[in-house]
Amino acid sequence: MFRCLVHLAVLSPSAGLSYPSFPGAELLGVSMGKRLDPHQYSLLAPKTNLDAFLTDQELSISSSFSNPATFDGHLRIYPVLRCNLACAYCVNEEMGPTVKDYPRVEPEAWAQAINRAGRHVVLTGGEPFLYKGLEALCNMIDPQLKVRVYTNLCLDLAKRLSSLTRPVHFYVSWHPGQNADRERFLANIGAIEASLHLSHTTHAIEALESTDFLAEDLAWFADRNLILDLDPDQRGFAGSGQATARPALCRRKIILIGPDGARYQCVSKLMRAKDPLSNFLTGSAPTPIPTHTDAEELLSLCPEFGRCAPCDQLGQTRMDLLTSSSTERP
Repeated sequence: MFRCLVHLAVLSPSAGLSYPSFPGAELLGVSMGKRLDPHQYSLLAPKTNLDAFLTDQELSISSSFSNPATFDGHLRIYPVLRCNLACAYCVNEEMGPTVKDYPRVEPEAWAQAINRAGRHVVLTGGEPFLYKGLEALCNMIDPQLKVRVYTNLCLDLAKRLSSLTRPVHFYVSWHPGQNADRERFLANIGAIEASLHLSHTTHAIEALESTDFLAEDLAWFADRNLILDLDPDQRGFAGSGQATARPALCRRKIILIGPDGARYQCVSKLMRAKDPLSNFLTGSAPTPIPTHTDAEELLSLCPEFGRCAPCDQLGQTRMDLLTSSSTERP
């Protein structure tokens, strides 16, 4: 017998999210000979014998994508999905309509859950500085845990940066062509560098849409002693931006947490609030976040290869595209 988690309900942008309740999943027994619908997302038991499963389901692997990167064990939390910029190349916008407005979760609730998990954390988004209370959240996280923040650093942040009392590393992206204030950006970098416990890694986004502005911006910052590395465009991944979607076995080691605390297997589902798993804030079933170093892999039969986010190719990932071995089961 194979056991899998089959989602009986999914969220849509019109579902009217309210923290902390939302549709979940039910643990079902899938007997040998019972065909799963390859057009429905099904979370499989982590130790499923895939050869036997594919034979029983009359499916075969036609091609594969694999990223051998090693899972770093970090939580990746999206306290907000809203952003102060509107970049044409934004990987989050590749999903089409997304759910961006969530009731705010208090910093204390986030900090308690992070400290309970005992994992290093990456705070991202959206623009995490649009989350009111980001500094308080960072300061409440166990000092033994590393805190990293992905940000465009384009807001007026001098006072907020000065209120951080613990080590925080900022991964900073400069987005050419967004009419962002370069002087303000540079002042924020200066505030980080003046702090004894803040640090940063800063790059500029290299994309087709930013070509006309990139060289001028790089030269402007270089004249002021800020050398920006280049981060390549993540688009081009065959699993994203396709006109049609295909079923695939998706195996990932990653912990992605949305603004309401729901865990998702991929950024694409997180952005669309589709197929949520456990709730990180409440620890509710069916797939609670492991607290040991080697987090449980998420293995699923997913119908949406082609609708992945461009960044879903990153991290420890394997995606096996599937075809039917038989058109009809006797």
